[in-house]
Amino acid sequence: SESSVLDTASGKTIKLKMLGATDISGDGQFVFGVDQTTGTVLREKVGSRTVKRLTAALPANGEWGAQDLEPSISGRYLAITAASGVFGRVVVFRADTKTGKVTEVAAGLPQGSTYNSSHATISGDGSRVAFSVTTSVGAPAQIHLYDADEKSVTLVTRTSSGRVSVGAATAPAISSDGRFVAFVSDGSDLVAGATFVQPRLYLRDVDGRSTRLVSNDVITTSQGLYGVLISSDGARIVYTRNAPIRIKNVGTVDGVQLFMWTKGATQRVTYNTNKGLPNGEATGPVMSDIGRTAYFSSYGTNYSTSGKAGVFRVALSAF
Repeated sequence: SESSVLDTASGKTIKLKMLGATDISGDGQFVFGVDQTTGTVLREKVGSRTVKRLTAALPANGEWGAQDLEPSISGRYLAITAASGVFGRVVVFRADTKTGKVTEVAAGLPQGSTYNSSHATISGDGSRVAFSVTTSVGAPAQIHLYDADEKSVTLVTRTSSGRVSVGAATAPAISSDGRFVAFVSDGSDLVAGATFVQPRLYLRDVDGRSTRLVSNDVITTSQGLYGVLISSDGARIVYTRNAPIRIKNVGTVDGVQLFMWTKGATQRVTYNTNKGLPNGEATGPVMSDIGRTAYFSSYGTNYSTSGKAGVFRVALSAF
């Protein structure tokens, strides 16, 4: 499908040569995607109409194909989730597109080279990568943090005593400075006094070595909790989960909507123009680095006065 970049300052849309671009660097200079046939990482400088194949972004043995990626702010560093049919594994690599150095982030764990890792998210400067790891068949996934400067891997989903949580964790999101990691877990042992086992949203202060419960919503398996986004300072977290929407000729049903946590409180941030229920889901959210603005797409027609579906902006600072 055709891809474009929207300059939110000027309102100008810039068409890309790359089809199916999936990510953009934080400075807006580069877009990235994956060749679905070969698994090669693709990069295009915005405005250049030239697509470069980053063959050095994965190990040189040619056995790995990229599935997903996230760039650092400058686009130099990439966190890449890749799969290999030969090795029968899914793993996360950190790639330096300038030097060509590629690191398997879970390799620093005991027997880490045999694990499956995924759901990678990278800090703004590219020095830290948060990712999900499954250590053995049937074991619940846990979130770990790779630090390129320290050349270390630490457990994010840990109990107050430092042990591995009994729950399964997913959807990590790392702040730009790499200090905070938000994630979803159904563990009952991450914070003191917790007894619930449904998935909840948590925030880990990696440097402060503390974990707090962000969302106390009871999020069931059918309801789900999806994409998680975090501001550069960890002060705002935007996530999507099901909530009431109102569809014409159908009535009120559950649909994906945006919620925000800030200053210790959680609230819904997607409504129609009258602060009522919208008539469409809010999907594919992105958030500005400092957390003042979020964008999402929807087939709903009452998010704005235009009466049209499309891409919408939410001023998070207004909540």
